Amino acid sequence: MSGGYGGLYAAEPLTTEVDSEALPEAERDDLVRMARAAMASVPVPEQPEMAPDLMSYRLEIVDRDHWEVVLDDRTVPEDVWPLIEYMQATAIQKRLEQQ
Repeated sequence: MSGGYGGLYAAEPLTTEVDSEALPEAERDDLVRMARAAMASVPVPEQPEMAPDLMSYRLEIVDRDHWEVVLDDRTVPEDVWPLIEYMQATAIQKRLEQQ
């Protein structure tokens, strides 16, 4: 996640990686459900034309296949927001733990 007004959201892009196999079963199932919904909502992964002052989100899902997409606040499908919010919360928690 990067961007926003003057890049002020974070001093550096907010990033995280989640190993679904390391999660408790219920959380893993939720993450898999959100990832599948995200992949189904974005039919053709492509780089949008980025606009100033919008947040951008790069999602990469590696399973049997590799799926990657870059979206911004204008192009995020409704079904993708739960995955973005989960990943944001995870990234923020990890960043706080490192301080």
